[in-house]
Amino acid sequence: MKRSMCGVVPVLFFCAIGASMIAPLAAAAQTSVILTDIQVKEDDAAVQLLFTTNRSIPIECYDLASPPQIVVDFMGEIFSNRSEEVMMINQGGVRQIRVVRGTRESAELGKAYYAIDFLIIDLDETRRYDFTQGLSTAVLVVSKPGKAAKAVVPEKKESVPAAAPEIAPVPVASAPAAAEKSPAKPSPVLPMPVPEQEAVVSVPALPALTADVPELKKPAPEKKSAVAEKKARKSKRLAVSGDSQAKAAEKKKEALATKEQRKTRRTAEKKSEKAPAKAEQKRDQKKYASDAERDLAAAQARKQQRDAAVEQARGQVQDSRGRLAAAEQELLQFQATMLDAKGNQEKARAALEKGGQDMGAAKEAANTAWMNYSAAKNDLTVALQKGLTDEIIAAKQKEYEAAKKNMEDAIAAAERVKQKLTALAEDEAKIKAAVANAAATEQRLSAQLAVEKQRAQDQEELLRAATAAAAAAKQEVEQAEAAYRQYELELAEEELKKSLAAIDSSLLQALEEEKKQQQLEEQRKAQQEELSRKLAAEREDKARSEAEALKKAAAEKEKQSRQKEVRAQHAQKKRSRRAVESTVTAAEETKTAQRQVIQSALELRNAGLEMQRQGDYDAAMKYYQQALMKDPQFATVHNDLGILYEQKGFNDKAKTAYLEALKIDPRYIRAHSNLALLYEKTQDYNKAHFHWKQRAQLGDPNDPWTAKAREKVNEFEKK
Repeated sequence: MKRSMCGVVPVLFFCAIGASMIAPLAAAAQTSVILTDIQVKEDDAAVQLLFTTNRSIPIECYDLASPPQIVVDFMGEIFSNRSEEVMMINQGGVRQIRVVRGTRESAELGKAYYAIDFLIIDLDETRRYDFTQGLSTAVLVVSKPGKAAKAVVPEKKESVPAAAPEIAPVPVASAPAAAEKSPAKPSPVLPMPVPEQEAVVSVPALPALTADVPELKKPAPEKKSAVAEKKARKSKRLAVSGDSQAKAAEKKKEALATKEQRKTRRTAEKKSEKAPAKAEQKRDQKKYASDAERDLAAAQARKQQRDAAVEQARGQVQDSRGRLAAAEQELLQFQATMLDAKGNQEKARAALEKGGQDMGAAKEAANTAWMNYSAAKNDLTVALQKGLTDEIIAAKQKEYEAAKKNMEDAIAAAERVKQKLTALAEDEAKIKAAVANAAATEQRLSAQLAVEKQRAQDQEELLRAATAAAAAAKQEVEQAEAAYRQYELELAEEELKKSLAAIDSSLLQALEEEKKQQQLEEQRKAQQEELSRKLAAEREDKARSEAEALKKAAAEKEKQSRQKEVRAQHAQKKRSRRAVESTVTAAEETKTAQRQVIQSALELRNAGLEMQRQGDYDAAMKYYQQALMKDPQFATVHNDLGILYEQKGFNDKAKTAYLEALKIDPRYIRAHSNLALLYEKTQDYNKAHFHWKQRAQLGDPNDPWTAKAREKVNEFEKK
């Protein structure tokens, strides 16, 4: 009966655990907003970034010029369990995507989920972009230079269902057919599947460690347990996360050092090009008959040198691309090997856990045998003390011997189980060490891949520079050829002039006199035309001044008539007040007059500002709304409306108004200041630090608010 209970209880316990895990996850999927996926696609015109959530959430998007980046701001609480804090893209001018984490925690989700304040997309330079949002998807399209692309939200069938907020695990191909369907280029989010037969080449030590444990077999990739998938995601998240800021700073230093090296190399190349040119110029002064001929020969020589440099750079680019492709292939193969190694580790851990359970059962059996042995011994002792018959004592002795043998067998079995458990623990430790070494190798391959990518970019930049230099040399040769042809024409013209002078000098003198007369006639005509233009301009100025005088006189008359009408209206109002015996304060008359006079959006804004200063918030809000009806792109009014909402305690509406102002004008410094103060008040310090930093970069250095923004940035960075 006990043995059957031991087989049933673990199954019931597993079912209870599964039900307890599924229920909170389903509830969380219905209440919390989760960023489930980020996809990157590139075509000839743009780079498309697709953000997918399990539920609808408002999203704002605005760009910054220094440094060039695009900020995607989530207008509400959103969470993610993605391991990447920095996604390297390097496609079409989009360098990377940085995830700025928040400090909030979700009561429904587990510890693997963290809050997201906003995403920052780093660009190589300022680019045109378009942004649109659907129910559970948002699309950001960054156009390439000279191109214009429009963001289109994909169909609803492509969105992620609300019941599955988690990201799908990394797929591993289990057969060659699955490998043929994998894409040729790895995605920036998930590694490309690699066939199983190619994954064993990188780490030959792992199969030997697996062979030390006879009970373990290599797991099939398609039957990978949920625990193995969770461990794989966790190890990948730990490997990628690290200290992202330190890595970014280190990469920035490396980029600056590489830039300085390229600059020094270019300066040396220019000097090396100029030195032979100068020496050749001195050496060939006697060789060439003219400066034009010498310049043409020098330009042709420089063109040949730069064409050779282009061919050399093109060969280096091809070699660098080959090394980059080899590094990418090696890393992809090793990632598949890592997944297999982690599967072996999970199998070893499962075997170790089963060995622990067997050890517990052996201990329980030994304890039971000991209790039976103690009972048989007591019975035999009692029979001997009471002096029972020899037959009873013989029976008790036989039971005692049997119980003693069972106890010794149980102890021996427990010892064997213990030895087996120790061996399993040693094997599990070996496999764990091998997985750690493989993780270090994967990190080294990733770093090597990053170096090869940077080297390929440098070689391509050198190729572009060499190509530009070759194009400039070609243009220089064309200019030198044109100058040489012009020199030949001038030389022929000089020879012709000498011949004509020798034939008839008088004819040349007559031609010169006629040419001078033509020049004098042209000068006289030009002077007459200039005099005519001046007279016409004077007449136009006189007519304009007379028209302005008439306009001023008419305006003065209109002003006087308006003043008379105003005085008449005031007299009429006084008479009506006396007749009705009611008093109207001067403030109400001023307010009525202002409402009648206000026509433009600027006047409406000024009127709303005056009402806000007087404390009449409702009237101020009406003026602001009327101003936005006349001019919806009036960023200042959106900012004023945000201040008014904040004074009335509507922080969410205030944040929306400030972000609307930044959407119209991303360099509007007052909106950055107000957002920073609002985020500080709501204890959203990451966003406050970001907007203080933008205020300090965009503001006037002599502005006190700029100094205050710098102080705030220093305070946040010290924290």
